[in-house]
Amino acid sequence: MPEEKPTLDHEHLPTKLGTDFVAKFYRLLKGTTIYDRKNVNIDRLTQECLQVINSIIQSEGHFFLKIVRDNFFFNNIRIIVKADKYAVFKAFWQEMRRRWIGEVEFSAELGGEHLKDFVYLLSGLEENNESNYLYVKKQFEYRNIESIHVGKLEFFKELLLKKRAELLEEAGKTVDEMNVIAKDNFPDPVDRASMESDRSFDLRIRDRERKLITKVNEALDRIDDGTFGICEVCGGEISEKRLEARPVTTLCIECKQEQEENEKKHH
Repeated sequence: MPEEKPTLDHEHLPTKLGTDFVAKFYRLLKGTTIYDRKNVNIDRLTQECLQVINSIIQSEGHFFLKIVRDNFFFNNIRIIVKADKYAVFKAFWQEMRRRWIGEVEFSAELGGEHLKDFVYLLSGLEENNESNYLYVKKQFEYRNIESIHVGKLEFFKELLLKKRAELLEEAGKTVDEMNVIAKDNFPDPVDRASMESDRSFDLRIRDRERKLITKVNEALDRIDDGTFGICEVCGGEISEKRLEARPVTTLCIECKQEQEENEKKHH
């Protein structure tokens, strides 16, 4: 009888597939610093990596690797890094972290030239530049590469989620305080007027919080659809500094200044 091949259960499959990809892709990425893209060694490393990627696409339908701090997720399932693979994962994490790339997705089977385009793009990225993912996206559009996607938005997503949680907590406190005030009686006209003034102030604050929560949710939607950090007027990049100061913004500083100048002219 032929020997049966061991099978992996669904729980261990993400770790196996994710580990295979990280090991092969890291070798290919390091190879770009030694060989040019026409070198036979690069051809061999590219084919080894392609076999892993395309087999995953065939079996899973798509491939999505996400790095959150030093944790790796394959198709949104955490990869359990084994001790003998820790060094490879750490080295790969350092390479991606220097380039501020935290997400890699393959939505269809690849050819060798597109994979080479991608890996040489990564290799040539400026270190510690959080806008790298936007540059890569533009290069993909220019080269008509539709099956590879990258992202680095965890910083802003965490920032927005934290801000939303704070706003919701404050809104809850405001409602509780207003309910307490509503139950109290203020026979004195001065006290009653003061209470009404406080209530009106609280309502204005609550309305501002509600509007800001809406803007936060819209910014999170832009992260999900890949338009976060792109000016809705000129289509240019919004600077990282501006996004850090106001992550809900939809305008670059130039378009915002122009908007303010136009508003002044009409008032």
